[in-house]
Amino acid sequence: MSSSPKRKSPTSSMSEPASKRPHISPPLAPLPPPLMQYPSVVYYPPYYPIPSPTPASSADERERARKVSHSAIERRRRERINDKIHQLKQLIPYCAEQENLHKMSILQSAIDYIAYLKDVVKSIDDDDALLHGADHVKIKVAKSMLPKEVEPFTTQFSVKQVNTIKPPLTPPQESKPTNK
Repeated sequence: MSSSPKRKSPTSSMSEPASKRPHISPPLAPLPPPLMQYPSVVYYPPYYPIPSPTPASSADERERARKVSHSAIERRRRERINDKIHQLKQLIPYCAEQENLHKMSILQSAIDYIAYLKDVVKSIDDDDALLHGADHVKIKVAKSMLPKEVEPFTTQFSVKQVNTIKPPLTPPQESKPTNK
């Protein structure tokens, strides 16, 4: 304390002439720096910086918009998957008549049904190989037994042309899924 210079009281400095008094600025708050230097800071009348809500909320808004956009994209993806699973369910005889099946049950039934159809195609191919050397009268008889409206579709949707009429193989019996 002894090393610090002695200060004069404010009243004593008033008695001195203005030329001898040290120049002291009035007790005002400092002026704000140029606004271009700190665009994210807003200065209010007391002139101390208060963080602006605009940049923070702008970043928050961008993040929120990104999340909303991602959620919408993900929701559309799930809707498309669910739609395709529903279409698959309608194509599988066992599933078409069932209600409230789990997606996994539908997919497993589709796998089983495709395996069954592959067996049917293999059986038809084997029969075709046996009949290939035989007379083709049976083939013409089988085709003539089909209604005229159905005949064009037999070649369009089959892997190989069906040569004989045989009772279709029965699809594998599905175990009843348990809804848990």
